[in-house]
Amino acid sequence: MKILTVGSLPPPIDGQSLAFNIAVKSLSSKYIVKNVETNIFRGKGVISIFFLPLIYIFRIIYCRIIFKPDAIYFVCSRTVLGSLRDLFLLLLFRASPAFIVNHIHGSNLIEFIENLPLFYKKIFLIIYTRINKNVVLSSLMKNQLDDYEQFKGKTLVINNFYEDIPDKIKIKDNKNLFNPFPLNLVYLSGICSSKGVFDVIKASKYLSIKNVNHTLHIAGKGIDDEFLNAKEAESKVISLIQKSKEIKYLNLVTGVEKYNLLGKCHVFLLPSYYNSEAIPLSIIEAMRMGCVIITSNYKFLPSLVKHNVNGYIVQIKNVDEIVEAILDIYNNPSKFKRISNFNKNYAMKNYSEESFKQNIIKLFSNDNSI
Repeated sequence: MKILTVGSLPPPIDGQSLAFNIAVKSLSSKYIVKNVETNIFRGKGVISIFFLPLIYIFRIIYCRIIFKPDAIYFVCSRTVLGSLRDLFLLLLFRASPAFIVNHIHGSNLIEFIENLPLFYKKIFLIIYTRINKNVVLSSLMKNQLDDYEQFKGKTLVINNFYEDIPDKIKIKDNKNLFNPFPLNLVYLSGICSSKGVFDVIKASKYLSIKNVNHTLHIAGKGIDDEFLNAKEAESKVISLIQKSKEIKYLNLVTGVEKYNLLGKCHVFLLPSYYNSEAIPLSIIEAMRMGCVIITSNYKFLPSLVKHNVNGYIVQIKNVDEIVEAILDIYNNPSKFKRISNFNKNYAMKNYSEESFKQNIIKLFSNDNSI
């Protein structure tokens, strides 16, 4: 079988590009795969805006005429420009017998559709009927899509995953119990306002006022959101923490370094209200390494974290609730141990990389066991 994959490979490294990379490698292990990169649509400047999309168009046309794939696996966009790219792909293969799979990583596809101009929304939904299967990250996302006739009966769930690095090289959690050791906190995600990084910094400063022995590790690169661009977000973090002894900015961490960081930290914080937040890989990775999770009551995050079971759910932009959750763990080491052990076992059972790989391969086989 020949499969055309269409999506963005790292760099930059984020949850979506990482998952797409693993999916492409998995499919390549069994099928003939040709990938067309969509990261070119993030380019800036006159040359990038006009020339690079032309390269994409020619590559897709080449694949339609010469490569002639039996199946297509693509990651849909939730922007107007990206949707034009996706619609071109679907229109070009509308008369093709290829089996088409759309992997939906973000949570805001329905919001995007609802906000389209009426005429474009109708065109969009008509063309999207060409898709044979839509893959989502949780049952709640599936239920949301099933409200649309164009998606109903075509949607299935494949869980996100943690990279199998800890299982391969036996990275273990090394969490010295706090008191007298510091409580190690970690924020590991894109650096931007709506991911909650500035709320986490405020929480750390409140903990310092309360004389709570702790260290906050911030890891990630700046990303754009509706409040600040990437460079501004990073600069603001550096400015806010320069006089703090408790906060360390580590920049981007990946691979073994990332899992070693999570392995020594007790609490993972992501009080996000990011527009397209869905089921973050970073939360699953933190669970695998035995961290207690503190995240927000926002979109699909409560489907991943249950309050007082594997972590805490806080209201968005509520620093006081973040502090209260941290203090609850700090004052209850036995609760930390219980949640930590639960998270490790739960993640290994439900979110392994191997399970993700096998399910991606099954999409294009006759195996209906997903």
